[in-house]
Amino acid sequence: MNETMKGDIVTLILTIRRDAGAIRPVLVFTYRQEGWHVENLGNGPALDVIFHRLVGESVTQAVRLPALARGSSLALHFARHDSKQIFVGTYLDANGRKYSSRSRDDLSTTAKGFIVERPSDSESLARWWQLKDSDE
Repeated sequence: MNETMKGDIVTLILTIRRDAGAIRPVLVFTYRQEGWHVENLGNGPALDVIFHRLVGESVTQAVRLPALARGSSLALHFARHDSKQIFVGTYLDANGRKYSSRSRDDLSTTAKGFIVERPSDSESLARWWQLKDSDE
């Protein structure tokens, strides 16, 4: 393999990485006066979004959320003032790549891949619009 081919391969890899980052959603959990929200601060839509509430490492609630466009947010009325549990969002980008966001003790982190197991049966998921307002 000559130097020109090596340079072309490196350029291709860097282009693919740049393009993937250009559409990556980044969900964060923010707290406001009216309670918790999930916001998409990334560059692309967050699709197939599932909210997980954890106690320790055990999932106690899994809720299907709507897709979140870049710059959008959703009030988590069903977890309005909960400060005791861990929140995790799992979601996909437009190309099907998996991501997770986690909030614990007011610290939000993101990761590639799913950091909690998602329910295999979408029928078992609660739907956000069906849940009552809650301070817990």
